[in-house]
Amino acid sequence: MMDSFQTEDLAQLLTNERAVLSSVIIDPESLSEIDDLKISASDFSDTKYQIVFSHVEKLRSLGKPVDLVSLVDSLTQNNDIYRVGGASYLTSIYNDLASSANIRHYAERVKEQSLSRIVFNKAKEIAGFSKENLSREELIEKVNQSLIALNDNQDSGTSLEMKESVISVIQSLRDKDSLKHTLTKTGFAAIDDKIEGLTPGQLIILAARPAMGKTSLALNIGFNVAQKYDEHVLVYSLEMMHKELTERMISMEAQVNGKKFKSRDFDHGDLLKIDKAARKCSELKLILDDYSGSTISRIRNQSLRHKAKYGKLRIVIIDYLQLIPYKESKKGNKADDIGELTRSLKLLSKELNCPIICLSQLNRGVEARENKRPNLADLRDSGAIEQDADMVWFIYRDEVYNPDTKAPSEAEVIISKNRGGETGTAKLRWIGEFTKFTERAEDVF
Repeated sequence: MMDSFQTEDLAQLLTNERAVLSSVIIDPESLSEIDDLKISASDFSDTKYQIVFSHVEKLRSLGKPVDLVSLVDSLTQNNDIYRVGGASYLTSIYNDLASSANIRHYAERVKEQSLSRIVFNKAKEIAGFSKENLSREELIEKVNQSLIALNDNQDSGTSLEMKESVISVIQSLRDKDSLKHTLTKTGFAAIDDKIEGLTPGQLIILAARPAMGKTSLALNIGFNVAQKYDEHVLVYSLEMMHKELTERMISMEAQVNGKKFKSRDFDHGDLLKIDKAARKCSELKLILDDYSGSTISRIRNQSLRHKAKYGKLRIVIIDYLQLIPYKESKKGNKADDIGELTRSLKLLSKELNCPIICLSQLNRGVEARENKRPNLADLRDSGAIEQDADMVWFIYRDEVYNPDTKAPSEAEVIISKNRGGETGTAKLRWIGEFTKFTERAEDVF
């Protein structure tokens, strides 16, 4: 029996706990909606539920899918399946068909009841101190320690005294080699001179109107990074198939007109260059994920799985933000939902400890202005994009709007936001036939 202190009866509590598990098994992506609650196995009162949720946590930490089959396998491999009553027990939870749309309601009730139990038990512990033969000072000290332990139990953040933080920073400032290991150069000197490099935990928004080349620039950077650092680069494309992406990269490297990849009208020289470029591309540690339905939860789980497999990701590229599905019913406001996506991506960049470059659309309002160079107000759907991003880059090519421009092959990468760094414009050369960006000839020494 549970203590009579409960604010909800036992039957309702167990219903809420079971509903959380049912929601998770039916719709694993619903877990992302309760990340901020930091639900853990210890928050469940029922021992069987604790065991099941501990395996949910384990699968998620490994980046593996959290579904009925995976849970049964995990429980079986760890000899826990019989402790919960066999596979039929999980099936019965699945068959409850709790709505994942309500998972937050269930999870909040579970978390509240868990905290109430902790507080109640801590209160009993403190009350017991009065029966011990303690001096006034000793009693106060034990009570304070008990309350501190209670607070620590609820705080999963990281706190450092200033002295510790200063020591850590000074050591990193003295260690130039460590900076080389953490900074990621884009491979474009014009950009790197402005930003110094990308650092782990940064979210970079790369935005442009259609036909400006944002996918091409992202692929160029991904190619450069994979080549320079010989580490894994993960590319999510919600718009293009992996075959198209690969053809683009081969075209860029081989410098064979991209139109020929559609017509297959290659000459002997083209085929030789393609063969050489294909061999080079195949050696790169580039991972292409072209699943068009990738939710933020899937992106997180897949990224964690790749990180666990390879030990490290150098950079993650997502093409593009507005194609990531979101639940409109959650807030009923598209700008708020897009804002939640960018917030989740920022948190993921810190969790993966690598930069994330996420492509984004711009509002059509750009087209109506005389000066069509984009600015932060043009970010589509949400001001939260600007707020959550560490950097915001825009691409502008004058020839898209002015065919008679004096600089037909010039591209501007406008760095409009750079948290703690320099803003400005980096100029590159655009080679349309290869969908490729390069340094300008006058910038190469």
